[in-house]
Amino acid sequence: MPRTELALACSAVGMDFVGTDRDVDILDPAALSGFASGRRIEWIVNCAAYTAVEKAEDEASLCRAINAEGPRTSLASRPR
Repeated sequence: MPRTELALACSAVGMDFVGTDRDVDILDPAALSGFASGRRIEWIVNCAAYTAVEKAEDEASLCRAINAEGPRTSLASRPR
């Protein structure tokens, strides 16, 4: 899992990080803003991805939401 590998890499070099999983909906700007509230976030690394290639054509809307809209929403919701 990319998120787990990233967490291990950050920990190995003593880098502070805050990770989340499905508890924060990357398609929900309010959820992202709430998660970021009160945190000093310098970087956002999105490890979410729709990877079920064989289902992508049948689930095109979900695929697009996770792989395109999620990162866009994450970027738009970042603290400034």
